[in-house]
Amino acid sequence: MEWFWGFSIIFSLVLAPVSWAQDRVQIKLGSFSRSLSCLKDEKAQGYVCKGEDGQPVLVSSSGVTGVGGFNYTAISFNEKVPGVLRTHVVEEIRENEKVIVSATSGYPGIGSYGGWGGTSPSPPEGKVPSQAGKISGTGGVPGYGEFSYTPPPPENTDNSLLSVYNDYRIASLFGAKPSDKLPAPKAGEGALGNGIGTSSAWSIPVRQRGGESFERTFEIFRKNYEEMRSQITSVLERSDFQLELSDGQKVACVKGKNRQLSDEEKERFSAFGAMVACQIMKCGPAKWEGKERNLVLLIPYSSGMEGLTSPMALVASDSEGIVDTLKVRALRHSEPRYPLLALNPEYEKFSEDLAKKNAQSGFGSFTLAPPSKDDLSFLTHPMTKASIEQFKNTCAPNDSIVRFFDKHYLGLRNAVAQKELVQVIGESGQILNSRWELARVANRSCGNGTTIVDKSVLKPDSIQSFSENTKPRTITIEKAQGLFDQAKQMKDLAWNYKSDGCYARAHLMARRFESQGIEVGKVWISGTLQVPEENLAWNFHTAPVVYVEDQKGNVERYVIDPSLAKTAVTVSQWSSLMKKGVIGPDTYTSFPFPANAASFERTAIAFSSSKPYLPYDPLDKTEEQKMAEAMSIMKSYKEAQP
Repeated sequence: MEWFWGFSIIFSLVLAPVSWAQDRVQIKLGSFSRSLSCLKDEKAQGYVCKGEDGQPVLVSSSGVTGVGGFNYTAISFNEKVPGVLRTHVVEEIRENEKVIVSATSGYPGIGSYGGWGGTSPSPPEGKVPSQAGKISGTGGVPGYGEFSYTPPPPENTDNSLLSVYNDYRIASLFGAKPSDKLPAPKAGEGALGNGIGTSSAWSIPVRQRGGESFERTFEIFRKNYEEMRSQITSVLERSDFQLELSDGQKVACVKGKNRQLSDEEKERFSAFGAMVACQIMKCGPAKWEGKERNLVLLIPYSSGMEGLTSPMALVASDSEGIVDTLKVRALRHSEPRYPLLALNPEYEKFSEDLAKKNAQSGFGSFTLAPPSKDDLSFLTHPMTKASIEQFKNTCAPNDSIVRFFDKHYLGLRNAVAQKELVQVIGESGQILNSRWELARVANRSCGNGTTIVDKSVLKPDSIQSFSENTKPRTITIEKAQGLFDQAKQMKDLAWNYKSDGCYARAHLMARRFESQGIEVGKVWISGTLQVPEENLAWNFHTAPVVYVEDQKGNVERYVIDPSLAKTAVTVSQWSSLMKKGVIGPDTYTSFPFPANAASFERTAIAFSSSKPYLPYDPLDKTEEQKMAEAMSIMKSYKEAQP
């Protein structure tokens, strides 16, 4: 690091002849209290600025597609630890008092629960919205609540190797460039480094070289980055680490063995400057509630991981599995002078305050409550499970530390599957929504068995309009089979496009059966659903049901679903055609089914009238709109089906 200590001298020599004031370029970064004076390099389309501490800040066009300042990467040295790089959000660039780049200084609020990966629209250029707006997910499915833009949160990690190594903005400047001959490592392969898993980091054009002062500054930052890459590669080959918890405890950790790459993987990973390191550690003992317990540490080395994005220390009990989580402050190895990972205390406080603020009881802006040992269902959420599988894939097969984790994680899943729950139904923005809560903490205005209706926000007729008829008109089993055969012959329905569209098929079938005088309802199933022979994965599925009466007067629902079955089948038979990624049982609920069913290791089944089109549809959506959308979807899927 000798070159770093001479950096300020080099910087002053390079730029000493230039007057900062005369250039009249001002750049506002999210992490600085005032705008910085900068010099522009026309060739590189970048800037060299003087930071508040007198050290340089490099602002370069990253080539990453984005809004306003997100097209730029700002890099400086971390003022807290010499030699560590950090990045900054570029909020505004002014040249000769004219604003040429303006980016939002906010991020989508974290307070809303999106139904199907909901995303919020970008604000107008240069504006920071204060008004609330609806979240919309894929396929036009609204999320539960509303979003707002908040000030940028503090940096998650600070003074650490990983904060630099996985920052795609730094990788976009200094990391390995895409290979046009080899496919990039996938997140599921456990690749670490240079923004792997961040698609924008792999759509970078060749950087335009700048003038002498810009390139000399750029080269100093690049050398720093290469040294940190070298250090992290060396460190992650080791197994012994020290974990620092937020309460000050320091415990020893042993990392699992790294997965060995195949020759083909070695070639691809090398081309992209990536590596694989086991992301699971066993630590301890640590003190927890007056006892000594071992911990499992999950470390999301790679920026491509989904679900778990921050390190998590899980308290392991031999009799109960995972029983609690502890906050991580830092993870160190004896060799580097800065840690492998360190969380910024300011970020920790920001996250806690935000969770407390948004942990509201009402629908419309509620969030998941802050993690507690009473409810660890966030660890069994499908996205978390996907992360865990990726973590395990970074470790050697049958590694003892992975086996230790698997044993305790299974204990947690079993405990979550046995929790006593109540279903809470509410309404927000003309949309019914539903979730499960722990029975002993649920507190709503009206309860009926295991279902609670939040009357403070729910109109009395909202649920009734979607409720199934308790005394339906019945048909014979032969008639039900005849309807199934009719459905198979509906050539305008995309039966061979099974990844999506069940709701459209169900709605069109229902209306056609009803035109024959048949009473029709719908069955809905939600969870982690798979149809292995079809290579399908669903978070919910739906189909029409008809009501069959046998010779003894018994009435049973039969499902008409040619996408899965070969004949009309009972609900239990229909459910059995889908493999479940949970260990709990099928659980019958009110409509709409709880959106967090899979998080509680259960599969939810609900019944409704034929009126709902989607499980969380706007209450004011007309039948004409539903039919038009269903026909349009079937037309597009017919064209796309194999």
